[in-house]
Amino acid sequence: VRTEFTKVRFDSWSLTVKTDDYTFAKTVGGPLKQTYWNGARTVDLDQVPYATARDSLGHYRYATYDSSTTIDDPEAKGDWPLLNDESGRAMLDLRGTGFGVEDASGAFGCMGCSPTGRIALHAETTGGCHQWIHIAGGGYAGRLAPRADRTLDETAGGGNYDDEGKNGGWVLPLTFASKEEQGDTKEERKWTVTQAVNINMLNRDVEAMTCHFDPGTKTWIFPDDASV
Repeated sequence: VRTEFTKVRFDSWSLTVKTDDYTFAKTVGGPLKQTYWNGARTVDLDQVPYATARDSLGHYRYATYDSSTTIDDPEAKGDWPLLNDESGRAMLDLRGTGFGVEDASGAFGCMGCSPTGRIALHAETTGGCHQWIHIAGGGYAGRLAPRADRTLDETAGGGNYDDEGKNGGWVLPLTFASKEEQGDTKEERKWTVTQAVNINMLNRDVEAMTCHFDPGTKTWIFPDDASV
């Protein structure tokens, strides 16, 4: 299933995007069917929220890579750091808007059952704000999405919180991009790829995993026992 957005809903007061507003979105294909880890429930995904990559291909495909590397094409397929053939993927292109994602390598997290993901950013971007981002991820029933995008109302068997259900909401904070950061439009630049943080592995306690983006310091704020 592929959902393309021509516009997104944006709150200019909080500088936050509502990722599951599909007013100006078009979806083709689908649905994507996912089975929860314990087999007790399935979910059909007819649409995919903005800034979300998800699939049902298997367990922890990028789990052993903890360093960054540089590639020429963020959509090239192959072994790490390239994409798997059918990886769930998404692209955020905020060029021309004056806004971007601060600390983009830390702004997204893997969640769900055996989730995995990678983030590709322009290697030569000046500053910490990115307007053009490629993400890829999924898992057994997993996704790569903004860190605040938790499925808190779903509890799997055995007390596990796997965030396997539908996602979306007011979960993607943006920031103002500087003139230099807005000028980052060269198609031929190289891309730095890093493995996305696995939210599930940070702390299995959902309440302890509450996090938020502080626009004053332009950093993500985590509980002490869940910092990265």
